[in-house]
Amino acid sequence: MIGWKVMRASTDGQVLISGADGRLRFPAHASTWIDMPGQGIWMSLSPAHVLDHYAVHDYNALVALSFDPASVLQGRLDDAEPEFTVRHARVEGLVLFDCEADPATIMPPALTGCDADSASVSADLPPREA
Repeated sequence: MIGWKVMRASTDGQVLISGADGRLRFPAHASTWIDMPGQGIWMSLSPAHVLDHYAVHDYNALVALSFDPASVLQGRLDDAEPEFTVRHARVEGLVLFDCEADPATIMPPALTGCDADSASVSADLPPREA
């Protein structure tokens, strides 16, 4: 399944930085695994929702993350505007934008192997490597 998150991006666009804990940094490219301790990775099924509420940094990234729905730690996937957490997810695509951009004009990245209507990845996630 695909979830959406806005993260702070480095000025060169090469690093994704957690908004809640700036020590958590990840390469800004597809197939990167993101793991977050504590409550996990907060995300939503709606790119518009995360853009409206979390695009607050000087440099932002709208990130498409694949995750196993069975791994949801908090929240519910069937809420009207779901926000939920998972421990780890894989970056499937991202769009970088700065604070001057109107979040309403940001288009989600095209995702290879993703059915946009069902927001599901066409193939199962591979086992996560340690």
